[in-house]
Amino acid sequence: MRGAPLLALFLLLLPPLPAVADLGSAMAAYKAGETGPAADEFRRLAEAGDADAQYMLGYLYAMGDGVPQDYVEAHKWFNLAAAGGKAVAARARDRLARHMTPAQIGEAQRLARAWRPSTPVASAEPPAGLDPEGVAEVQRLLARLGYDPGPADGVMGRKTRRAIEAWQRDSGRPTTGKADAGVLAALREAEPPSSGGPAAGPGGAGERLQELVDRLRRLTRRAEARDAADPWLLKALRGLAAEYHWPWRRTLLEDDFADGDYLHDPSWELVAGSFRVDRGGALHSKVPLRPSRPVQEQRRPDLPTAILGAILEQALGPGGEGAEPSDRAEIRTRVGIPDAFAIELTLTGMAPEAHLEVGPWGGAGDRHYRLAVGLGVAPGLELLRLGPRGETTLGLYPEALPTDRPLALTWTRDGEGEMQVLRDGKRLLRVRDRGASGPYEGLLLVNRGGELAVDRIRVAAP
Repeated sequence: MRGAPLLALFLLLLPPLPAVADLGSAMAAYKAGETGPAADEFRRLAEAGDADAQYMLGYLYAMGDGVPQDYVEAHKWFNLAAAGGKAVAARARDRLARHMTPAQIGEAQRLARAWRPSTPVASAEPPAGLDPEGVAEVQRLLARLGYDPGPADGVMGRKTRRAIEAWQRDSGRPTTGKADAGVLAALREAEPPSSGGPAAGPGGAGERLQELVDRLRRLTRRAEARDAADPWLLKALRGLAAEYHWPWRRTLLEDDFADGDYLHDPSWELVAGSFRVDRGGALHSKVPLRPSRPVQEQRRPDLPTAILGAILEQALGPGGEGAEPSDRAEIRTRVGIPDAFAIELTLTGMAPEAHLEVGPWGGAGDRHYRLAVGLGVAPGLELLRLGPRGETTLGLYPEALPTDRPLALTWTRDGEGEMQVLRDGKRLLRVRDRGASGPYEGLLLVNRGGELAVDRIRVAAP
């Protein structure tokens, strides 16, 4: 948990606001050290609905500068400024929330929902449109809710308008198809929980449901052992329990890249190539495709080629003259992953023929598993076991995965070695293998070619 000095540092590093129009006198007073009068002017403008003033007032409350330090008030004003289209306020709000209790965050959100401008709206004009960063956030939130707005590029295209219209119809709202501050605020309220299964947190309805499923599974096993029920009933009970079974309650790692930095919190190490977090808040990577080479050859070079590459790298250095561009981009992070795990991955942008690999690394005997994902090409999924002697294909999903909508994948492995891969909750692949075992040292992501954007990744354990 970071302390107040570091909190002050991250807020000060946020981009400053320009001193424009109505904010001019307040900003001038603040820069002159007259924080009390500046706070009064910022408050007057913020209460009237000025998003820039709301951001500055949130900053003052977060720092205790000219006003008593109050994280709840700071979160409220940051939240209101973000709803008004200030992307920098959304980042400040999210970072501040890491230093607050759930009760404080809940109170701040309640205050923001109850807030109304101090001056009435003079006309019936619709809310102003969002800047590109705001549009990109709308696109990401729509994708998380199951709609297809296209890539989170901050551009209001036809697919984004149609996705907004569909969401508005489904939620009983006026159908405008416009990305404005009201739509953004409503989407934030409607955003689903971050966990991918029915478990909604300790003590929640999802966890109670899982406890019921666990009891049902135990009773079914006892009935089978005692031959105490008809086979058709036991089969039905097993099917019902399997449908709702989701034991992955403990989050080991979660990153939605909303803070704009993949190198910290959690910390990813860049191994090869390059990654960046785009303005839509997704981890972006691009590696040139080599269409003349088969996909499997791209992933698994033959031994003479590998030896030659190592000799050239030793002679010239990894960036020396004559070195070819990296044929992959790779990052990894250290996190203890047990033998049974769940990996959830949401892709909001993946160009046709792009290839991504994800999986734990550093298992017993340096053996581990890897899931290879390809879009628009077959096979769409390949589950691999890697070890000192090479890699083995354990299972394939033979069809090509779609490229016209976001892709939510869940890969689970239980204590018996059974692995399943689901897309949007539908099982695509199921295999059993115990050739590799945990605990594993961490998680890696590899782009083997093409352009892709990862919106969220989560690792969980029972």
